[in-house]
Amino acid sequence: ELGCGTGVVGLTCAKLGARHVTLSDSESALWPIIRQSLDDNRIPADDCRIHQLDWRDTTTFLNPVDNETDAYDLVVAADVLYAGMQGLFARVLASHLPSVEEMLS
Repeated sequence: ELGCGTGVVGLTCAKLGARHVTLSDSESALWPIIRQSLDDNRIPADDCRIHQLDWRDTTTFLNPVDNETDAYDLVVAADVLYAGMQGLFARVLASHLPSVEEMLS
């Protein structure tokens, strides 16, 4: 989940059966809330990883295609577009999805 905030969308995916969920946000202050939600909803911490992702800093981007087991089947986000952020969102989204060539191979 890109820009997860409290992680509602990603945690819902986990509850619905997603085997591996990555919750990402630039605000590490939210992580204790997310961890508490994992506990409250009986979601194993091993099923959800929390990652600090700053849309302005490409060094924080994940590169799932470097390791085939980390490739994402689905990327979700909710309520993440604010004035002036759409270009950053597009860049982050594009960097976390496989290329067309990779999807077809």
